[in-house]
Amino acid sequence: MFEDYFFDKRTTTTYQVFRLMKAHATTNFTINRLTQESGLSYSQTYNAYQEIMADVQEMYPGEPVANTSEGFTQVAGPLTVDEYRFHLLNQSMAFRFFDYAFRTSSANVHQFCATTATSISTLRRRIAPFRRYMQGKEIRLDASTWAPDGPETQIRLLILTFYLLAYRGVGWPFSEAAFKQAKAAFDLLNQKRRGGLYTPTAVPNKQDLMILAIQAMRIRSGHVVSPSEQLPALFAPDDTSRQVYSTAHFPDLTPAALECERNHYDLCRMHYVSMRETLTAQDKIIMERLAVPDTPVHRFAQGLLDFLLAACDPSTPEARPENHAVLLANLHRIAFSYLNLHGRFATRLDFLNRDANEVKKGRLPALIREYFDQLQPEAVGALAEYYSTMYLQLYTVIAPDFPELNVDHQLKVTVIVDEGTFMSRDLFTFLKGLHYVKLIPPDAQKLPDVIITTLNTNGVLDRYYSAERLARVRVINWQLAPEQDDFYNLMNTLYKVRPQMLAARD
Repeated sequence: MFEDYFFDKRTTTTYQVFRLMKAHATTNFTINRLTQESGLSYSQTYNAYQEIMADVQEMYPGEPVANTSEGFTQVAGPLTVDEYRFHLLNQSMAFRFFDYAFRTSSANVHQFCATTATSISTLRRRIAPFRRYMQGKEIRLDASTWAPDGPETQIRLLILTFYLLAYRGVGWPFSEAAFKQAKAAFDLLNQKRRGGLYTPTAVPNKQDLMILAIQAMRIRSGHVVSPSEQLPALFAPDDTSRQVYSTAHFPDLTPAALECERNHYDLCRMHYVSMRETLTAQDKIIMERLAVPDTPVHRFAQGLLDFLLAACDPSTPEARPENHAVLLANLHRIAFSYLNLHGRFATRLDFLNRDANEVKKGRLPALIREYFDQLQPEAVGALAEYYSTMYLQLYTVIAPDFPELNVDHQLKVTVIVDEGTFMSRDLFTFLKGLHYVKLIPPDAQKLPDVIITTLNTNGVLDRYYSAERLARVRVINWQLAPEQDDFYNLMNTLYKVRPQMLAARD
């Protein structure tokens, strides 16, 4: 997780206990219950609880907080997990340093240490984990100032990833003026026009605006994308992009530098994969530009899809190419980004707590590895050498499209509830939307990993599966009238159970 780079053990424990307190806020909690569910010792849980109550009092100084579960719920009821996480991040010296280094035009470690009364040696030790992550993306800290140093596009993607994760659920990281400037530029770039690259949207998301805000911030600080980065000009400038990337907005930039900045923006907007189920107008335009025969990007993307299709059972829906149109567009995006950014750049997937072995074991991971092994550099260029940096993102986007190829990574779930009810309809619809879940009907001879049931006793299940075999199954009791939180808690439970069950199969 992102916060693991900045939290010490004590803060990690506090954050873990807070999440449990929020999960049980409506039903009250005890220290014993928190201890059992967290797996911590009683003293660890109690100390974390006391720190949380002190933090809540600090965050709501005008409201006295009773040192009870009811007092916590009464005062901290509106406080979200993301808001408290952000509070803890801001107490981290390492997080505050990188926030300073990324925002400040002339970052200077000695000035930061003087302001925060921190020694250089202490700061060096605290920032070491995230510094190592940066170095893996070809970004260093300047030897004298500790400002970020490296390819400008990679630095901006790192800053974007940093703030997207840090400010998850807590608003905007920059000034109101920066927001208004980014919004004005976005509105101009996304005007509806024939052949336009971007799909007009009434409400841009945070990522859309942060791309523009970070670009403007770095340009003001004198850090521009240079021609040596060789970002391709896939899309010709039009009237709106000329208005945004002009000397009126950036008076210090030359025409060549303005072109590089426009190419940088186009790359940032197109390089994030689509999560939609059907092709958008933008996907189609991107395919027109990237799905060009006899190019490394197209050879890699189309070749990978064809390789996977050949491995499918011809009778399954996933064996039909037309069912993978969005995936094919995303494979072109991924190949284009890795080729032009030399195989290394920051992504949010880097901070997903996923067992590295999970995406290297099993049939689908083996197929991806096999595809790279037979690639020829003269056909796909440097992409042939990027397996170690690409495989996680490739597996993540491919797995939902090829559940049968990835069946050994799926959680086998049996649902035993009254059918034909709104409750069962909603539950099955929810589970079918989780790509890592494979629904299997009740069968005494086939033991699932998880059973979800409305039965309030295990007697029936014991007789059906046998008590000894049922002991190896996670049984989740489901409510006849579930609340919205029940679905969220179910998803969290399945996500946590899955690696345990997969490990037990090995």
